[in-house]
Amino acid sequence: MSKFSIVTAVPAKLQKGEFAFSYPSFIEEIRDSKLRVANDDKVKLTKNNMLRNALVLISMRYTVEPGIPVFNAYHIPLGDYEGLPYKTEHDLSQILVRIMEKHASKGIDAAILSKLNTRPTGTKLIYFCGPSSKSQLFIQSGLAEE
Repeated sequence: MSKFSIVTAVPAKLQKGEFAFSYPSFIEEIRDSKLRVANDDKVKLTKNNMLRNALVLISMRYTVEPGIPVFNAYHIPLGDYEGLPYKTEHDLSQILVRIMEKHASKGIDAAILSKLNTRPTGTKLIYFCGPSSKSQLFIQSGLAEE
């Protein structure tokens, strides 16, 4: 039976049968969307269209069943998030995570479950760098806490 451990930092070196991942940042989705974020020192401002585009991509990538998103990106009110300053993909990622935590937490859960379900075969121990409140996802997936 596989086990999991919630850690504050992902171990630098993993042993055979170990797998580690962090709380979703959605950097990959930012890169895959049409958000071409130059990592320079220029301050940019968020726009509703760019945020919606990234949220739609996230909703379609992490689905319960193929073609059925876990949240509707068009039902998320983005007015409070328009005009927020950011410089890098990481800054934009933090804004998206904040939006998801408030309006679409099922999307974050789906991203975590996606990582769990696509872990390498034979994984005996999973390290998760994230809030302990997400431990129920691991338990529901049949993992025991170490």
